Amino acid sequence: MEIIELDPLTEFFDAIRSPLTKDRYGHRFDMFLKHIGIGEGNLKRLIDHIQEQWAEAKDPR
Repeated sequence: MEIIELDPLTEFFDAIRSPLTKDRYGHRFDMFLKHIGIGEGNLKRLIDHIQEQWAEAKDPR
């Protein structure tokens, strides 16, 4: 059996049909993150960072 890894962010955006909605959602989410002080614009980098922290928390060395 082959294990397939899926990127949740890619899956989410692929499910949105309208190109305008995809663009607006990404932009508004970036604005929200800036407003609460989490990060600058790059949503993919933020997701990767959160996944790394989650993996470290699950397997402390």
